[in-house]
Amino acid sequence: ILAAEQAAKMAEGAAVRVVPSRSIPQGIAAMMAYNSEADIDELAEGMQESLQMVKSGEVTYAVRDTVMEGLEIKEGQLLGIVEGKIAVVGDEMTDLIKQTLNAMETAEKELVTLYYGEDVQEEEAEELLAVLEGEFPDQEFEIYAGKQAVYAYLISVE
Repeated sequence: ILAAEQAAKMAEGAAVRVVPSRSIPQGIAAMMAYNSEADIDELAEGMQESLQMVKSGEVTYAVRDTVMEGLEIKEGQLLGIVEGKIAVVGDEMTDLIKQTLNAMETAEKELVTLYYGEDVQEEEAEELLAVLEGEFPDQEFEIYAGKQAVYAYLISVE
């Protein structure tokens, strides 16, 4: 963010604003608020406001044994990360994602978007989606092939 802000100050002949998103789901939410016909300052403000509507989560694997956030973690276990902090540790993907969504206060929100990573098969993601739609019937779900490395799933709750 600091580098982007510095680059914006150096841009000559162009109106540049930085919308400081801290996660991929926040960045996507900001881009969804983009309107090419809006005044740049109003546009940046609207995009900034959209960041506040999004909770971000990630699911990945522990690379070593450790204790973090008061949780004992073993190498290879799944980690449910909410807003940059480990919230859930588990051994089974579906249960871990349900727990992560609960930690993200999903019941209070309307839309859950899942981006599955390069190591997740589409069929696995679709099966997970069916389970989650049953567990969270009041939320709308979307799923996309994010194909990201490291994270099995990126999660956006709005």
